[in-house]
Amino acid sequence: MTDLAASNTFFKNNPLIKKELLPETLLHSLKKVADEQFEEFSKGVKAYHEHAYRREINEKPILMQAGTTKLIDYGTKEKNAPIIFVIPSLVNKFYILDLVPKTSFLKSLVDAGYHPIVIDWEEPGTEEKTFSLSDYTAQRLIPFFDSVHTQNPETPIHVLGYCMGGLMSLPLAQKRQDKIEKLVLLASPWDFHQGLEETPITPKHMSIMRDPLKLLVQNNIPVPVDILQSCFHALDPFLVINKFVQFSKMDMQDEKTEKFVALEDWINDGISLSSKVAWECFMGWFEENSTVNKKWEVLGETITPETLDLETLVISPLNDRIVPHSSSSAIMKDLRKGTLLSPEIGHIGAVTSKRAMDEVWKPMFDWLSA
Repeated sequence: MTDLAASNTFFKNNPLIKKELLPETLLHSLKKVADEQFEEFSKGVKAYHEHAYRREINEKPILMQAGTTKLIDYGTKEKNAPIIFVIPSLVNKFYILDLVPKTSFLKSLVDAGYHPIVIDWEEPGTEEKTFSLSDYTAQRLIPFFDSVHTQNPETPIHVLGYCMGGLMSLPLAQKRQDKIEKLVLLASPWDFHQGLEETPITPKHMSIMRDPLKLLVQNNIPVPVDILQSCFHALDPFLVINKFVQFSKMDMQDEKTEKFVALEDWINDGISLSSKVAWECFMGWFEENSTVNKKWEVLGETITPETLDLETLVISPLNDRIVPHSSSSAIMKDLRKGTLLSPEIGHIGAVTSKRAMDEVWKPMFDWLSA
Protein backbone atom coordinates (compact mmCIF):
# COMPACT_ATOMS: atom_id res chain seq x y z
CA MET A 1 0.00 0.00 0.00
CA THR A 2 2.94 2.33 0.76
CA ASP A 3 4.26 2.02 -2.80
CA LEU A 4 0.81 2.75 -4.22
CA ALA A 5 0.39 5.85 -2.08
CA ALA A 6 3.83 7.10 -3.11
CA SER A 7 3.24 6.54 -6.85
CA ASN A 8 3.08 9.77 -8.81
CA THR A 9 1.39 8.07 -11.78
CA PHE A 10 -1.44 6.79 -9.59
CA PHE A 11 -2.40 10.28 -8.44
CA LYS A 12 -1.52 12.24 -11.59
CA ASN A 13 -4.42 14.24 -13.04
CA ASN A 14 -6.91 12.42 -10.79
CA PRO A 15 -9.64 14.88 -9.71
CA LEU A 16 -11.00 12.50 -7.07
CA ILE A 17 -7.83 11.79 -5.11
CA LYS A 18 -5.24 14.21 -3.79
CA LYS A 19 -1.58 13.28 -3.69
CA GLU A 20 -1.18 14.16 -0.02
CA LEU A 21 -3.96 11.79 1.15
CA LEU A 22 -2.92 9.18 3.70
CA PRO A 23 -3.52 5.51 2.76
CA GLU A 24 -6.49 5.20 5.14
CA THR A 25 -8.11 8.28 3.65
CA LEU A 26 -7.36 7.00 0.19
CA LEU A 27 -9.16 3.72 0.82
CA HIS A 28 -12.12 5.59 2.25
CA SER A 29 -12.23 7.84 -0.85
CA LEU A 30 -12.09 4.89 -3.21
CA LYS A 31 -14.90 3.14 -1.34
CA LYS A 32 -16.99 6.32 -1.46
CA VAL A 33 -16.51 6.61 -5.24
CA ALA A 34 -17.36 2.92 -5.72
CA ASP A 35 -20.48 3.23 -3.56
CA GLU A 36 -21.65 6.29 -5.48
CA GLN A 37 -21.02 4.55 -8.78
CA PHE A 38 -22.97 1.47 -7.66
CA GLU A 39 -25.85 3.64 -6.46
CA GLU A 40 -26.05 5.39 -9.83
CA PHE A 41 -25.83 2.03 -11.62
CA SER A 42 -28.68 0.65 -9.48
CA LYS A 43 -30.80 3.72 -10.22
CA GLY A 44 -30.19 3.21 -13.92
CA VAL A 45 -31.20 -0.46 -13.83
CA LYS A 46 -34.32 0.40 -11.83
CA ALA A 47 -35.24 3.19 -14.27
CA TYR A 48 -34.78 0.78 -17.18
CA HIS A 49 -37.13 -1.81 -15.67
CA GLU A 50 -39.73 0.82 -14.80
CA HIS A 51 -39.65 2.64 -18.15
CA ALA A 52 -43.00 2.73 -19.93
CA TYR A 53 -41.62 1.77 -23.35
CA ARG A 54 -42.86 -1.50 -24.83
CA ARG A 55 -42.01 -2.53 -28.36
CA GLU A 56 -44.97 -2.30 -30.69
CA ILE A 57 -45.09 -5.49 -32.74
CA ASN A 58 -46.46 -5.09 -36.23
CA GLU A 59 -46.91 -8.58 -37.58
CA LYS A 60 -45.62 -9.05 -41.12
CA PRO A 61 -46.66 -11.80 -43.56
CA ILE A 62 -44.72 -15.04 -43.21
CA LEU A 63 -43.80 -16.26 -46.68
CA MET A 64 -42.32 -19.55 -45.56
CA GLN A 65 -41.48 -21.45 -42.39
CA ALA A 66 -39.31 -24.46 -41.66
CA GLY A 67 -38.87 -25.54 -38.07
CA THR A 68 -38.68 -22.35 -36.03
CA THR A 69 -37.12 -20.35 -38.89
CA LYS A 70 -39.39 -17.92 -40.71
CA LEU A 71 -39.13 -15.87 -43.88
CA ILE A 72 -40.79 -12.50 -43.32
CA ASP A 73 -42.07 -10.13 -46.01
CA TYR A 74 -41.60 -6.45 -45.19
CA GLY A 75 -43.51 -5.43 -48.31
CA THR A 76 -42.86 -2.73 -50.88
CA LYS A 77 -44.27 0.56 -52.08
CA GLU A 78 -43.45 -0.10 -55.72
CA LYS A 79 -44.47 -2.82 -58.14
CA ASN A 80 -41.60 -5.08 -59.17
CA ALA A 81 -39.25 -3.39 -56.71
CA PRO A 82 -35.83 -5.04 -56.39
CA ILE A 83 -35.81 -7.58 -53.58
CA ILE A 84 -33.26 -7.48 -50.79
CA PHE A 85 -32.90 -10.91 -49.18
CA VAL A 86 -31.74 -10.04 -45.66
CA ILE A 87 -29.75 -12.49 -43.53
CA PRO A 88 -29.30 -11.30 -39.93
CA SER A 89 -26.98 -12.75 -37.32
CA LEU A 90 -27.85 -16.18 -36.01
CA VAL A 91 -27.29 -15.21 -32.35
CA ASN A 92 -29.62 -12.20 -32.13
CA LYS A 93 -33.22 -11.49 -33.07
CA PHE A 94 -33.61 -9.86 -36.48
CA TYR A 95 -35.60 -6.88 -35.20
CA ILE A 96 -32.43 -4.90 -34.47
CA LEU A 97 -32.95 -4.04 -38.16
CA ASP A 98 -36.39 -2.65 -37.27
CA LEU A 99 -35.77 -1.40 -33.76
CA VAL A 100 -37.76 1.87 -33.71
CA PRO A 101 -39.87 3.38 -36.53
CA LYS A 102 -37.87 6.61 -36.95
CA THR A 103 -34.59 4.81 -37.60
CA SER A 104 -35.68 1.41 -38.89
CA PHE A 105 -33.21 -0.04 -41.36
CA LEU A 106 -35.80 -2.35 -42.92
CA LYS A 107 -38.32 0.49 -43.23
CA SER A 108 -35.64 2.60 -44.90
CA LEU A 109 -35.23 -0.14 -47.54
CA VAL A 110 -38.96 0.02 -48.28
CA ASP A 111 -38.91 3.84 -48.41
CA ALA A 112 -35.97 3.72 -50.83
CA GLY A 113 -37.95 1.58 -53.26
CA TYR A 114 -36.76 -1.88 -52.32
CA HIS A 115 -38.60 -4.98 -51.14
CA PRO A 116 -36.91 -6.43 -48.05
CA ILE A 117 -37.52 -10.07 -47.22
CA VAL A 118 -35.81 -11.06 -43.98
CA ILE A 119 -35.00 -14.30 -42.21
CA ASP A 120 -36.21 -14.61 -38.62
CA TRP A 121 -34.04 -17.34 -37.09
CA GLU A 122 -35.83 -17.58 -33.74
CA GLU A 123 -34.74 -19.91 -30.93
CA PRO A 124 -33.45 -23.28 -32.22
CA GLY A 125 -36.25 -25.86 -32.18
CA THR A 126 -36.05 -29.64 -32.23
CA GLU A 127 -34.54 -29.67 -35.73
CA GLU A 128 -32.25 -26.66 -35.40
CA LYS A 129 -30.69 -27.90 -32.15
CA THR A 130 -28.78 -30.46 -34.21
CA PHE A 131 -27.86 -28.09 -37.05
CA SER A 132 -24.43 -27.21 -38.34
CA LEU A 133 -23.82 -24.25 -40.66
CA SER A 134 -24.13 -26.68 -43.56
CA ASP A 135 -27.57 -27.68 -42.29
CA TYR A 136 -28.67 -24.06 -41.97
CA THR A 137 -27.46 -23.42 -45.52
CA ALA A 138 -29.02 -26.53 -47.08
CA GLN A 139 -32.26 -26.62 -45.10
CA ARG A 140 -33.00 -22.95 -44.52
CA LEU A 141 -31.04 -20.43 -46.60
CA ILE A 142 -31.08 -22.16 -49.99
CA PRO A 143 -34.74 -23.31 -49.89
CA PHE A 144 -35.90 -19.88 -48.67
CA PHE A 145 -33.89 -18.07 -51.33
CA ASP A 146 -35.03 -20.47 -54.08
CA SER A 147 -38.63 -19.93 -53.07
CA VAL A 148 -38.26 -16.15 -53.37
CA HIS A 149 -36.55 -16.50 -56.73
CA THR A 150 -39.15 -18.94 -58.08
CA GLN A 151 -41.98 -16.58 -57.15
CA ASN A 152 -40.16 -13.54 -58.56
CA PRO A 153 -38.22 -14.86 -61.58
CA GLU A 154 -37.93 -11.48 -63.32
CA THR A 155 -37.14 -9.40 -60.25
CA PRO A 156 -33.53 -8.57 -59.28
CA ILE A 157 -32.61 -10.08 -55.93
CA HIS A 158 -29.83 -8.59 -53.83
CA VAL A 159 -28.49 -10.45 -50.78
CA LEU A 160 -27.54 -8.52 -47.64
CA GLY A 161 -25.91 -10.13 -44.62
CA TYR A 162 -25.47 -8.33 -41.31
CA CYS A 163 -22.75 -9.36 -38.84
CA MET A 164 -22.66 -13.18 -38.71
CA GLY A 165 -25.34 -13.11 -41.41
CA GLY A 166 -22.72 -11.75 -43.80
CA LEU A 167 -20.62 -14.86 -43.35
CA MET A 168 -23.70 -17.03 -43.80
CA SER A 169 -24.48 -15.22 -47.05
CA LEU A 170 -21.22 -16.39 -48.62
CA PRO A 171 -22.12 -20.11 -48.98
CA LEU A 172 -25.48 -19.04 -50.42
CA ALA A 173 -23.72 -16.70 -52.85
CA GLN A 174 -21.36 -19.47 -53.99
CA LYS A 175 -24.28 -21.80 -54.62
CA ARG A 176 -26.64 -19.27 -56.22
CA GLN A 177 -24.50 -16.45 -57.60
CA ASP A 178 -26.16 -16.71 -61.01
CA LYS A 179 -29.45 -15.73 -59.35
CA ILE A 180 -28.07 -12.91 -57.18
CA GLU A 181 -27.82 -9.35 -58.48
CA LYS A 182 -25.47 -7.86 -55.87
CA LEU A 183 -24.12 -8.80 -52.45
CA VAL A 184 -23.80 -6.56 -49.36
CA LEU A 185 -21.69 -7.54 -46.35
CA LEU A 186 -22.61 -5.21 -43.48
CA ALA A 187 -20.29 -5.23 -40.45
CA SER A 188 -19.41 -8.86 -41.17
CA PRO A 189 -16.21 -10.44 -39.81
CA TRP A 190 -13.72 -12.19 -42.06
CA ASP A 191 -10.24 -12.19 -40.54
CA PHE A 192 -10.79 -13.23 -36.93
CA HIS A 193 -7.17 -12.61 -35.97
CA GLN A 194 -7.36 -8.92 -36.84
CA GLY A 195 -8.20 -6.31 -34.22
CA LEU A 196 -7.21 -8.56 -31.32
CA GLU A 197 -5.45 -5.66 -29.64
CA GLU A 198 -8.90 -4.11 -29.20
CA THR A 199 -10.38 -7.01 -27.25
CA PRO A 200 -9.41 -9.02 -24.14
CA ILE A 201 -10.64 -12.22 -25.81
CA THR A 202 -8.08 -13.91 -28.04
CA PRO A 203 -7.91 -17.27 -29.88
CA LYS A 204 -5.84 -18.62 -26.97
CA HIS A 205 -8.91 -18.42 -24.77
CA MET A 206 -10.79 -20.80 -27.05
CA SER A 207 -8.90 -23.79 -25.67
CA ILE A 208 -10.76 -23.22 -22.39
CA MET A 209 -14.06 -23.77 -24.20
CA ARG A 210 -13.00 -26.82 -26.19
CA ASP A 211 -13.95 -29.59 -23.75
CA PRO A 212 -17.26 -28.06 -22.55
CA LEU A 213 -18.25 -27.36 -26.16
CA LYS A 214 -17.36 -30.88 -27.21
CA LEU A 215 -19.68 -32.21 -24.51
CA LEU A 216 -22.53 -30.00 -25.74
CA VAL A 217 -21.94 -31.14 -29.34
CA GLN A 218 -22.03 -34.81 -28.35
CA ASN A 219 -25.40 -34.29 -26.69
CA ASN A 220 -26.86 -31.75 -29.16
CA ILE A 221 -27.33 -29.21 -26.39
CA PRO A 222 -27.48 -25.58 -27.60
CA VAL A 223 -25.10 -23.01 -26.12
CA PRO A 224 -27.23 -20.85 -23.79
CA VAL A 225 -27.64 -17.21 -24.65
CA ASP A 226 -26.11 -16.19 -21.30
CA ILE A 227 -22.78 -17.73 -22.29
CA LEU A 228 -22.88 -15.95 -25.64
CA GLN A 229 -23.73 -12.66 -23.92
CA SER A 230 -20.78 -13.06 -21.56
CA CYS A 231 -18.48 -13.16 -24.59
CA PHE A 232 -19.86 -9.84 -25.82
CA HIS A 233 -19.64 -8.30 -22.35
CA ALA A 234 -15.98 -9.33 -22.16
CA LEU A 235 -15.24 -6.99 -25.08
CA ASP A 236 -15.81 -4.08 -22.69
CA PRO A 237 -16.29 -5.27 -19.08
CA PHE A 238 -17.28 -1.81 -17.82
CA LEU A 239 -19.76 -1.03 -20.58
CA VAL A 240 -22.79 -2.37 -18.70
CA ILE A 241 -21.98 -0.32 -15.60
CA ASN A 242 -21.16 2.85 -17.50
CA LYS A 243 -24.22 2.81 -19.73
CA PHE A 244 -26.65 2.35 -16.84
CA VAL A 245 -24.91 5.07 -14.85
CA GLN A 246 -25.39 7.40 -17.82
CA PHE A 247 -29.00 6.25 -18.22
CA SER A 248 -29.74 7.11 -14.59
CA LYS A 249 -28.89 10.74 -15.36
CA MET A 250 -31.11 11.04 -18.43
CA ASP A 251 -34.53 12.66 -18.67
CA MET A 252 -36.92 9.72 -18.77
CA GLN A 253 -39.26 11.71 -21.03
CA ASP A 254 -36.56 12.14 -23.66
CA GLU A 255 -36.99 9.92 -26.72
CA LYS A 256 -33.35 8.91 -26.31
CA THR A 257 -34.33 6.91 -23.23
CA GLU A 258 -36.91 5.06 -25.32
CA LYS A 259 -34.21 4.14 -27.80
CA PHE A 260 -31.97 2.98 -24.93
CA VAL A 261 -34.71 0.73 -23.52
CA ALA A 262 -35.55 -0.65 -26.98
CA LEU A 263 -31.91 -1.56 -27.53
CA GLU A 264 -31.48 -3.11 -24.09
CA ASP A 265 -34.64 -5.17 -24.58
CA TRP A 266 -33.19 -6.49 -27.84
CA ILE A 267 -29.82 -7.28 -26.25
CA ASN A 268 -31.60 -9.26 -23.53
CA ASP A 269 -33.71 -11.11 -26.10
CA GLY A 270 -30.89 -13.17 -27.57
CA ILE A 271 -30.96 -16.59 -29.20
CA SER A 272 -29.22 -19.80 -28.14
CA LEU A 273 -26.81 -21.28 -30.63
CA SER A 274 -26.74 -24.91 -31.71
CA SER A 275 -23.60 -26.51 -30.31
CA LYS A 276 -22.37 -27.62 -33.75
CA VAL A 277 -22.60 -24.06 -35.06
CA ALA A 278 -20.91 -22.78 -31.89
CA TRP A 279 -18.06 -25.23 -32.49
CA GLU A 280 -17.60 -23.98 -36.05
CA CYS A 281 -17.66 -20.37 -34.84
CA PHE A 282 -15.38 -20.62 -31.80
CA MET A 283 -13.04 -23.43 -32.81
CA GLY A 284 -13.11 -22.87 -36.57
CA TRP A 285 -13.55 -19.17 -37.25
CA PHE A 286 -12.07 -17.68 -34.09
CA GLU A 287 -9.35 -20.11 -33.04
CA GLU A 288 -8.16 -21.41 -36.42
CA ASN A 289 -9.19 -18.37 -38.51
CA SER A 290 -10.64 -20.88 -40.95
CA THR A 291 -12.22 -18.15 -43.08
CA VAL A 292 -9.00 -16.40 -44.08
CA ASN A 293 -7.04 -19.66 -44.18
CA LYS A 294 -9.57 -21.14 -46.62
CA LYS A 295 -10.39 -24.02 -44.31
CA TRP A 296 -14.03 -23.15 -43.74
CA GLU A 297 -16.21 -25.67 -45.53
CA VAL A 298 -19.98 -25.64 -45.96
CA LEU A 299 -21.71 -28.55 -47.68
CA GLY A 300 -18.31 -30.00 -48.50
CA GLU A 301 -17.22 -26.89 -50.38
CA THR A 302 -14.52 -24.46 -49.23
CA ILE A 303 -15.80 -20.92 -48.94
CA THR A 304 -13.68 -18.86 -51.32
CA PRO A 305 -14.88 -15.28 -51.96
CA GLU A 306 -12.44 -14.94 -54.86
CA THR A 307 -14.64 -17.31 -56.88
CA LEU A 308 -17.60 -14.93 -56.68
CA ASP A 309 -18.34 -13.04 -59.86
CA LEU A 310 -20.60 -10.68 -57.94
CA GLU A 311 -20.41 -6.97 -57.27
CA THR A 312 -19.99 -6.88 -53.51
CA LEU A 313 -20.26 -3.93 -51.13
CA VAL A 314 -18.27 -4.35 -47.92
CA ILE A 315 -19.54 -1.95 -45.25
CA SER A 316 -16.82 -1.91 -42.60
CA PRO A 317 -17.59 0.57 -39.77
CA LEU A 318 -14.50 2.29 -38.40
CA ASN A 319 -15.85 2.50 -34.84
CA ASP A 320 -17.03 -1.10 -34.64
CA ARG A 321 -15.97 -2.68 -31.34
CA ILE A 322 -17.73 -5.99 -31.98
CA VAL A 323 -16.32 -6.63 -35.46
CA PRO A 324 -13.19 -4.48 -35.83
CA HIS A 325 -12.74 -2.60 -39.09
CA SER A 326 -9.54 -4.55 -39.78
CA SER A 327 -11.52 -7.81 -39.56
CA SER A 328 -14.50 -6.88 -41.74
CA SER A 329 -12.47 -5.03 -44.37
CA ALA A 330 -9.97 -7.93 -44.74
CA ILE A 331 -12.24 -9.74 -47.20
CA MET A 332 -11.62 -7.01 -49.78
CA LYS A 333 -8.37 -8.63 -50.88
CA ASP A 334 -10.30 -11.82 -51.74
CA LEU A 335 -13.09 -10.18 -53.73
CA ARG A 336 -12.90 -9.75 -57.49
CA LYS A 337 -15.53 -7.03 -57.59
CA GLY A 338 -15.44 -5.52 -54.14
CA THR A 339 -16.27 -1.95 -53.07
CA LEU A 340 -15.36 -0.76 -49.58
CA LEU A 341 -17.43 1.68 -47.53
CA SER A 342 -15.90 2.67 -44.18
CA PRO A 343 -18.25 4.97 -42.26
CA GLU A 344 -17.25 6.43 -38.90
CA ILE A 345 -19.95 4.58 -37.02
CA GLY A 346 -20.34 1.57 -34.74
CA HIS A 347 -21.63 -1.96 -35.22
CA ILE A 348 -25.16 -1.41 -33.94
CA GLY A 349 -25.28 2.24 -34.91
CA ALA A 350 -24.84 1.17 -38.55
CA VAL A 351 -28.37 -0.25 -38.51
CA THR A 352 -30.13 1.83 -35.83
CA SER A 353 -28.88 5.42 -35.76
CA LYS A 354 -29.90 8.65 -37.48
CA ARG A 355 -26.32 9.10 -38.68
CA ALA A 356 -26.52 5.77 -40.47
CA MET A 357 -29.14 7.18 -42.82
CA ASP A 358 -26.58 9.45 -44.48
CA GLU A 359 -23.36 7.61 -43.76
CA VAL A 360 -24.42 4.00 -44.45
CA TRP A 361 -27.87 3.57 -45.94
CA LYS A 362 -27.89 6.27 -48.62
CA PRO A 363 -24.42 5.31 -49.98
CA MET A 364 -25.61 1.69 -50.04
CA PHE A 365 -28.77 2.63 -51.97
CA ASP A 366 -26.66 4.60 -54.47
CA TRP A 367 -24.37 1.62 -54.95
CA LEU A 368 -27.25 -0.82 -55.39
CA SER A 369 -28.92 1.34 -58.03
CA ALA A 370 -25.72 2.10 -59.97
